[in-house]
Amino acid sequence: MNSGAEIRNSDAGFVVTSVSCKVILILLRIIAHWIRGMQEDFLCSL
Repeated sequence: MNSGAEIRNSDAGFVVTSVSCKVILILLRIIAHWIRGMQEDFLCSL
């Protein structure tokens, strides 16, 4: 019984970490894209 509960908890933790990693990657992509856009706007304004 205890081992089953532990496995469930570890699976849930794995799902949470994988989802949070995906969210972080998406945020990094958005930030990198935004910075690139800012640089292009800055170069165009010069």
